This record gives sequence, structure tokens and C-alpha cells, in this order.
Amino acid sequence: MASRRTCGADEENWKKDYAPRAGIEATNSELKRRHGMGWLRVRGREKVRLSVYFKVLACNLKRMINAELAESVRPQPSVDGPEAAPMAT
Repeated sequence: MASRRTCGADEENWKKDYAPRAGIEATNSELKRRHGMGWLRVRGREKVRLSVYFKVLACNLKRMINAELAESVRPQPSVDGPEAAPMAT
């Protein structure tokens, strides 16, 4: 008997259902590896919750700053367009 995973239609449905999880795995990895979410130094529900909130906030702020910096160094198109540039003679 063939398993459900090997059936073509079920595999397409599985890929569609799995896509959101695949998208968040990079964020989970970043939080664990770069922000220390794998091993918290605090104990207790409220302290852990606050620690997680701050780590997620730091991750989002870092991403926002990097996006702003990347946008600021991107060359801006000329208002006049290329035809307004002086011709070399």
C-alpha cells in the first residue's frame, strides 16, 4: 500500500500546508543562534516571557535597521531621467 506522502496530489497539498512553517524556520534559527533563545538565563514564566519579548523585539529592530540602511545606500533614479544628462562632445 502506498503511503500518503508519496501520492502526487497529497504531496502538493503538503507542500502548500508546509510553506508557512518553512518560512518561519529561518526566524526561529536566528532567534536561537544569534539572540540566545536556545538557552535562557532566567527562570519562571514571567521572566521567560519578558526575555522572549525582548529578544524578538531586538531581532525585529535589527531587521528594520538593516532594511533602512539597505534602502538608503540603494541608488535613487534621477528625477529628470537619463535623457536630461548633458551630452559629451
